[in-house]
Amino acid sequence: MDFTRGICLVLLNAGSNSLPLTVKLGFSEQWGVVVSGEAYVSSPDGNGGRAKGVGDTLFVLKRAFLVDDATAFGLELGAKAPTAKDSIGSGRADYSL
Repeated sequence: MDFTRGICLVLLNAGSNSLPLTVKLGFSEQWGVVVSGEAYVSSPDGNGGRAKGVGDTLFVLKRAFLVDDATAFGLELGAKAPTAKDSIGSGRADYSL
């Protein structure tokens, strides 16, 4: 048995699998945006099958407050859009600060 192929089969048959996707855009040293999510998800559906599709999408606005050349602190405002099917994602929007 090919050991590498065996590991792949175990990973594909156990739990959820996904293809994460993240895009980051910095407008300046202080401001930036991150868009992330799962381009593809395969997850057990509870009936012996698998639910497949696109995952939820997260949008984050980031602000850095530069104190000096070596010190900074930041603030992030996030919103998750329920772009996945209910069997894959949470089915509702979430917000974070």
